[in-house]
Amino acid sequence: MNDEARLSIGSWIYVLSVVTENTRAMAFNASFDFEVYGTEPKAMYDGERYYDEHLMVLDLKGPDHPLQ
Repeated sequence: MNDEARLSIGSWIYVLSVVTENTRAMAFNASFDFEVYGTEPKAMYDGERYYDEHLMVLDLKGPDHPLQ
């Protein structure tokens, strides 16, 4: 299998959300190069209050990847 074919197999963009107050989870995800691309206000409600969530993305190909 050539390099280009090997690189085209699988998922390359991963997204997740983290409650904005959860700084430990934010730091953990950032350590794997996840980046915040937005914030969803009042994304979660626990029956007493609303919580905002940061939306995070990891692009394994990156902007300079040959298959972009």
